[in-house]
Amino acid sequence: MGLRSLANKGFALSLSNSCSKHSSRASSYANRAISSLRSARSKRDVNQKLDCLIEGMSNMSNAVKEISDSVTPVAKMNMVSALLSENIVGLLNAQTAEIRGRSAVKKEVLPDAKYKDKIITQFMNKVMLDGKKSTAEKIVYGAFEIINKKTKNDPLQYFHDSIENIKPSLEVRSRRVGGATYQIPIAVKPVRAQTLAMKWLIENAKKRSEKTMRERIAGELMDAFSNKGKSAKKREDTHKMAEANRAFAHFKW
Repeated sequence: MGLRSLANKGFALSLSNSCSKHSSRASSYANRAISSLRSARSKRDVNQKLDCLIEGMSNMSNAVKEISDSVTPVAKMNMVSALLSENIVGLLNAQTAEIRGRSAVKKEVLPDAKYKDKIITQFMNKVMLDGKKSTAEKIVYGAFEIINKKTKNDPLQYFHDSIENIKPSLEVRSRRVGGATYQIPIAVKPVRAQTLAMKWLIENAKKRSEKTMRERIAGELMDAFSNKGKSAKKREDTHKMAEANRAFAHFKW
């Protein structure tokens, strides 16, 4: 028995004559739930769609409450099972999938205060701990000053070249095929490649022996610029792993 039939029949077949009041209320709530879930389909705005879904679930809850106040345990279980039938689950799953399928609105990253560069802002955000943005800025700008003193190069261009040198072009992803798990080589998208490069650089900078974090980041950037160091090795190891598993590339499809 689906939600529609429960609403149309008003639960009359499952309720005794003495429970007609509860039956009528439950039927009304069930009809409202159907109406709200149908309205959710036509809503384009995500917030409006969610409001309709919440309203529908609220009405369903009220219908179940009316049932619980009126019927025997066996009848109660039948009613709850009907309310959670394929009709209602299908409607909820369809709306949830539609909402999840929409691409998330990405928050715009503002350029940093000194170099007016968005990538530096992203790098600072990854260096930052516990929301201490000013501390992250001091670390990154301090690292750039060290690079400028030691190399006499423009630290902004030096930073971009270093990140570019450790961006991976291939990586492997686990996929289960026929009971076995394979490492499938795939191409890395530009945004993810940049994210991985920053992640590796910061992780390996923390493992260095210099005293301050700005010195460690400066050292790792200079190593990456020269295609050496742990970050560059991580990129090479990632490529080697993808190359070693190229025989499984067809499993990607």
